Amino acid sequence: MPAVSSQKHLRPGSVRTAIVGIALFLLGAGSAAAVQPPEGTEWSVRLRTSAYAFQSYDQGAELDRLGGYQHFDGYLGGLAHGKLAFRVGGRFADDLYLKERVHQRERLHVGFAEGRLGAASRVRLGRQFMQEGPNSLRLDGLWFDLRPMRRWQLHGWAGAQSPASLAYEAGSLGDDAALGVRITGQPVSLMRVALSWAYREDGGAVAARPLGLELNTHPMPCLRAIAQGSYDLSEEMWDRVTAQGQILGGEHAPTITLQYLDRRPRIESSSYFARFLDDVERIRIGRASARYETPRGIGGEIEYFGSYVEDRTSARIGAAIVVPYVRVGYSTRVGDNGEEGRWYGDAHVEPLRWLTLQGGAAISTYALMEDAPEAEERDLTTAFGRIRAELRPGMALTAEVQSLEDPLFSKDVRFLAGLDLFAGGGRTRYGLGTGGWWQ
Repeated sequence: MPAVSSQKHLRPGSVRTAIVGIALFLLGAGSAAAVQPPEGTEWSVRLRTSAYAFQSYDQGAELDRLGGYQHFDGYLGGLAHGKLAFRVGGRFADDLYLKERVHQRERLHVGFAEGRLGAASRVRLGRQFMQEGPNSLRLDGLWFDLRPMRRWQLHGWAGAQSPASLAYEAGSLGDDAALGVRITGQPVSLMRVALSWAYREDGGAVAARPLGLELNTHPMPCLRAIAQGSYDLSEEMWDRVTAQGQILGGEHAPTITLQYLDRRPRIESSSYFARFLDDVERIRIGRASARYETPRGIGGEIEYFGSYVEDRTSARIGAAIVVPYVRVGYSTRVGDNGEEGRWYGDAHVEPLRWLTLQGGAAISTYALMEDAPEAEERDLTTAFGRIRAELRPGMALTAEVQSLEDPLFSKDVRFLAGLDLFAGGGRTRYGLGTGGWWQ
């Protein structure tokens, strides 16, 4: 019988009360600061239509597939003397060849109203993607940005996690409540620090209570470093620790990047599998790379990548040569996760100002275990070719072919075609921006 948790957590009524309280506070905070009204409004609309054609097999029957995707993204700003703006983005999709709907047809990625409460404060209400320190989620609710002092910033949010399907319906405060706060400051000119706390529910149960710490420093023009940590208050353990340093080489020296990651598998406290966390080993990953390229586009790059899980290790080393328009490289992987040798290359050229040609291929020989006999080795080949034409300002056409060959598929070819349209942009007295595909 599973143990019953004694942890106290916020209830939906508390979340709703917090949202109302935050909104009243923000409206009061914004009334004290004046905003200079801009001239006119600004707007933009972007449409992208894509068709994806391929074949699949179902119980020996060959099926022709044609997926249709319509993405949209719109923005309207500068309203109410520059205090109000709206943003919406999503997609419609379907399989045009099959009677059954194999794709979910509607997705709402973002849809919110943004209000400016002063010269440096704003609030958003609606669906939005939020990345605040260790907290990354799609939120249906309220997010605000306040700057009480010149070097300090306060972000807060309250609402519910969006449905995993991103359907046109709001997340449930009763089942998937989410709220938190993040304070960012710059105690000295070359260092930025941040502290965050969050609370999330899944199905009405506590999913996570992460406490985040961040440090970002730039002690010299050629050196910068970032460190982040996330401590889960529900499980009382470090969930994730990352560190990254970079030496910017400039014109006569390579750029060197060092990265380290220590994390546990992402299993939320509300999951059935959370009871096995004590028996799950942490994952440690290290990466080092160096890249140099002359102003004429000639150079190279080298990379090391290693992963460590308990006593299992795996390492990959790769190097590539870069010349104008072309990159060619080789990488090898060894260790407990198997072996692989891989040649890869890609090319990019613009024969005309409005035309871009791209292509690439990778040829791999791999085995699923270390020191495997030759009979256990497998081959994998992938390739792609892409054409993108800027037919006119705000109108672009893309066509792409993809191919795959591996032990399961001797011939897998797919075709992609898309049309991008952009309209609007700029600020005008009447709300009709300059430029766009119709001009």
